[in-house]
Amino acid sequence: MDIDFVLHDDTLSPASAWAARATAGDRVAFVGPHSRYEVPENAEWELLVGNETALPAIGAIVENLPRSAGASIYVEIPDRAERQTFNTLGAVELHWVVRGTRPHGEALLDAVRAASLPGGAPYAWVSGEADIVKHVRRHLVR
Repeated sequence: MDIDFVLHDDTLSPASAWAARATAGDRVAFVGPHSRYEVPENAEWELLVGNETALPAIGAIVENLPRSAGASIYVEIPDRAERQTFNTLGAVELHWVVRGTRPHGEALLDAVRAASLPGGAPYAWVSGEADIVKHVRRHLVR
């Protein structure tokens, strides 16, 4: 099993703090919601929004999109070197949002606010630190 972690300030993420101290053989347990990604039948396209901590999940979702699926994806990364390549059958529009020296989530929120999104019924999936999720969700709901 491969587990991807993003290491940043211990104050931002308990998982990052654990990963910084982890050594081979350390135990880990998984709890929480199921791992299935279920898009409602009435969704006409998907919006995926996250930061670098969401990249493993975004990659898995994108690589499992069917040919009939369309998705707009916004991912905030610290710099261009963090960009990844995904193989997908879906019609994907992927936007890499480089954070640079800006605070976490600020560039991502600006990009989502400025996005020209498709019409029709979307299904939005947002992942990242709690503040990013809260602000993006608030924008999308409004």
